[in-house]
Amino acid sequence: MTGPSSNAREARVLHALRVLAGDGASEPDPEEASLLDEFRRLRQYGFGRLEVIVVGHQMEGINPTRTKKRKDLGLPTKNA
Repeated sequence: MTGPSSNAREARVLHALRVLAGDGASEPDPEEASLLDEFRRLRQYGFGRLEVIVVGHQMEGINPTRTKKRKDLGLPTKNA
């Protein structure tokens, strides 16, 4: 389910990628598209981060980290 807030986040990510790429292209290039695909999968999963590796002005790799929290595993919360 995509709501206004996720559409706004996606628009900000696209804008950030365009700024980083240094162009005003309205459509993402293949590297941006693959990054957005991985971002959408991670966002759908719910928790994690993406590390993007760039070498020689080209994307070399994407390292996704998907994280499960204690509550997702059904574990009791930790006491301080």
